[in-house]
Amino acid sequence: MVFDNIPTTKIKQRIELLGVDFLEYIPHKTYVVSIKKNSVISSLDQFGVISLFNIKPKNKIDPKIQNNIFPHWAISNNQLSVKTLLYKSVELSHVHKMFIELDYQIDNINIFNKSITITINPFDLEVLASINEVWYIEPIDPPSLPENKTGRTLHRSNSINTNYYSGRHSNGDGITGTIKLAAVAESMGTDIEIHGVGPAQRQVMSALVNSNYYEMVWVHPDVECLQLSPEIFGDNYSDGLDKIDSNGMVDVPSGPGVGVDWNWDAIKRMKTGTKIF
Repeated sequence: MVFDNIPTTKIKQRIELLGVDFLEYIPHKTYVVSIKKNSVISSLDQFGVISLFNIKPKNKIDPKIQNNIFPHWAISNNQLSVKTLLYKSVELSHVHKMFIELDYQIDNINIFNKSITITINPFDLEVLASINEVWYIEPIDPPSLPENKTGRTLHRSNSINTNYYSGRHSNGDGITGTIKLAAVAESMGTDIEIHGVGPAQRQVMSALVNSNYYEMVWVHPDVECLQLSPEIFGDNYSDGLDKIDSNGMVDVPSGPGVGVDWNWDAIKRMKTGTKIF
């Protein structure tokens, strides 16, 4: 559902009275919605709606499994294993029953993030994507591999956060600590997501294989953007909804260090104290 301008909360509430559920916001001025069968939507144009169309099945399929090209860990005996993500308004048990009737092999059900992992014939992928309740289809995660970098680890201390002066003091903070935590998480087949925004966060994420989502906060159209002040950065760097491209991506600064220059004049102007190490 595309609007000529982002609707206010009151307008959205009036639209919901027509039997329309807002599921997700997509930049720009677009919402994924669920419309009840008996809804009368002929009056939507008076609320600023300029277009309404179905989501194409191919847009629900992860690029890694499009065009009959599949990662080797997701295909076995000519059967494809995928994680099916559902819309938040969907009844999980209903979709579970539907998949059983379609003779899909149920491998796992996650009630917390509304997802069902199934194994299907690859030729059924578009049929699966055409189901209204399905939000996105992605391949299963690759199997984790145990790490045993003997030559690099035997010389290192077994204690990484000691309480004596000459020992290591790594508590997980900072870039180095985050990368170490990510390595531990990867060894257990787990992802790690970075909280907050900034050029340092973007650089760290680009160096990790098990981090997926850049947390661009305060981007709801009804909320004032409260990102970290862009004044402290040079090179016109900033965060916010307008920095997300049409593919849902953000750029990683390519300069030295964290990728951008610091605006020391702004930093000095806003500082509240100084501590020299």
